[in-house]
Amino acid sequence: GFLQKRIGTRFQIWQHLIEIISGDNWLYGFGVDFPTTLQEPVSYLFFDINRENVAAESLYLELVYRIGVLGLLLFLLVLFCIWKMLWDGRHIWVVKLSGCMLISTMLICSSGTSLIFCSMQLKCGFIWIFFGLGIGAALRAKTANPKSAHEFI
Repeated sequence: GFLQKRIGTRFQIWQHLIEIISGDNWLYGFGVDFPTTLQEPVSYLFFDINRENVAAESLYLELVYRIGVLGLLLFLLVLFCIWKMLWDGRHIWVVKLSGCMLISTMLICSSGTSLIFCSMQLKCGFIWIFFGLGIGAALRAKTANPKSAHEFI
């Protein structure tokens, strides 16, 4: 599904969305109750998109639109903290898989709204559960026997 997404159309949508965001609300956003699916394209850009809205199709742009750059930075901080916990237990198989899933999910979030605003809540829930399993395994190995945990791994 990732390779079936057309980037050209998304660039046009993203340019419209960046033009909308670059106004007064770029720091704090428009609010969590205002998704990009309610926003109409701007009419003064050089190209017109044949859509009635500018749905972000990018989690990062959706976050900036809704909760601003500060919200995006807080979200990235949460992902960094997850990565840091996974990095500490990187020699455990489940933690490796969880770390790989985190990296791939961050890439997919650039052209889709996974993790938070996805249409399939079961898929998003599974991703967060898998992150939790990886963090739990890393913390368990770290607290079980801190001195011999590195030898065992």
